[in-house]
Amino acid sequence: MRALRPGILAVLAIAAIVGTIRITYQWPLSAGIDFYQFWVGGQEAGRVDDFYSPATRVHVGEQYVQRAHAETSPRLRAVAEFRRDMEWFSTPLQYSFFSIFGGRYDNDLSLFQFLCLIAFVAGFAILAFALRLDWLRALLL
Repeated sequence: MRALRPGILAVLAIAAIVGTIRITYQWPLSAGIDFYQFWVGGQEAGRVDDFYSPATRVHVGEQYVQRAHAETSPRLRAVAEFRRDMEWFSTPLQYSFFSIFGGRYDNDLSLFQFLCLIAFVAGFAILAFALRLDWLRALLL
């Protein structure tokens, strides 16, 4: 078994790398429906009075539908049409985090997806470290 260990480690490492890269293939297929409401909420939380009121959620949703139709992004148009009524039920802290996004929707969604992938991989690394797993078991995880 010891003689096979470097080969097994190499295969598992390649599988982990390929699997992680394959996740990015799905990114262009996602419109980011949940991301959209946080993206809009992050931009609007400090600008509107009574952020959580139903009237504000509907009004802001309609404004962003109109803005989306002026953009060239098909993903933005699709998600704005789908999410006409904003569902703002999260904490102000979460919306303040999303206020760092505020540029172009497609670029912000790609950045968010990349940050999620980094957090996903880092989470596995931290878990493997906390459990004191060797490389073989960590890659199997």
